[in-house]
Amino acid sequence: MENKVLLADGAMGTMLQKAGLPQGQPPEKCNVLQQGLVRSIHGQYIEAGAQLIGVNSFGGNGLKLSRATDEEVWDVNFQGARLAREEAGSKVLVAGSMGPTGKLLQPWGELSLSDAVVAYEQQARALAAGGVDLLMIETMMDLQEARAAFFGAVKTGLPVAVQLTFEETGRTVMGTSPEVVAAVFAALNALWVGTNCGIGPLPMMDILKRMQPWAQERAQVLAAFPNAGLPTLRNGGEEYLVEPEEFVTGCKELVRAGAQIIGGCCGTTPQHISELGQELSHLLVEDCRVYLDEIAASRIGKESQLIPWVIGGNQWQKSPVQSGDLTAFLATRTTIFPLGSEEKHYHLERVGSLLEFDPFEWKGAANEDAGKNLVALIDVPANLTSGQTASLVGKLQMAVALPVVFTSNSPRALEEALLNYCGRAGVMIPSDSSSDAYLKIAGRFGALPVYG
Repeated sequence: MENKVLLADGAMGTMLQKAGLPQGQPPEKCNVLQQGLVRSIHGQYIEAGAQLIGVNSFGGNGLKLSRATDEEVWDVNFQGARLAREEAGSKVLVAGSMGPTGKLLQPWGELSLSDAVVAYEQQARALAAGGVDLLMIETMMDLQEARAAFFGAVKTGLPVAVQLTFEETGRTVMGTSPEVVAAVFAALNALWVGTNCGIGPLPMMDILKRMQPWAQERAQVLAAFPNAGLPTLRNGGEEYLVEPEEFVTGCKELVRAGAQIIGGCCGTTPQHISELGQELSHLLVEDCRVYLDEIAASRIGKESQLIPWVIGGNQWQKSPVQSGDLTAFLATRTTIFPLGSEEKHYHLERVGSLLEFDPFEWKGAANEDAGKNLVALIDVPANLTSGQTASLVGKLQMAVALPVVFTSNSPRALEEALLNYCGRAGVMIPSDSSSDAYLKIAGRFGALPVYG
């Protein structure tokens, strides 16, 4: 356990419930209606030794608070951030918590990615105005929704951390693996990537271990916020039965597995955090603000260091993919395609435009001819509307796991395709004066630059 550790707080929601949160009232409304209670919970965690506390804003996006006006959505987030900031002072970090919308995104549901991005940007800007140090996307079960929250949050200019929730099966409800999550958000330059909620400390071990190699390739910090076990129905309600001693034992194993940000989720209390802090006291960072600055600085410029995939050899060849290199990969919602694999060799195949290509008919991804695996090179027409691009890219997500590289003579069309693609696509970089612009687009969306 050589790495230094930042100690975060524990649950807010279950603490509010224990304090008598009225049934049916969104916890975020306490930021306006019961400010003393919210302050008290923050204060208890700070007294317990937490170096980072989360704003009571988990369900504070406008889609989750569907009955609230825009002004009310702003107020619950702004006031929540202000309360946390005032309790934290300058020595404790404050993270703006951003959770799911409660709606399914297209193509599985009706919510468009662009509408989700707008809602998350609205929430993020209110949290930023209230004084948070960073934004923490958490308890996400859908990779696409986590991406939407990320693209909304980064518009504030604040560092953005991302955590997804996994089932005991080792995947999210939507079928995404820890490897895909770590790889995709490392490529997007998240402040840290990790997991929270869903399971207790020991079951979370495997999740973190599977994330670790992909995060390590990009010097990505890992985070773990386990529950105090799984909820059990008792006395007419849910109870979490993992006591602080057992919780601490499990969290020590998570730190050994690579967690550098450690805290608690549902069912954890200031006592859990206090005992965890005492056990990890020799590992805790001395100055949490300096630590945040260091890990944030380590992410700056990473988008310009994306390892490209070079098809053949020509004047554009810069850094060909090396065998075993994990930084050069493509990914769908469920599957990673490591281009540096020694077992498989990947080859581009032109399949026409996004309008014409039928992913259900194309067998390239599963057609291994003499060890070759095909990657679809898809042209994105410049005249497509944003809605058309979103719909057609969504169709790609519904097919069998399909590695994709996009090409387009329109930067706008390319951006729309990359925004809506759930996973990591490649971008064909033109061999002319526009190459720098296309590289910047690839960096912004965490895409793989492709030369050839």
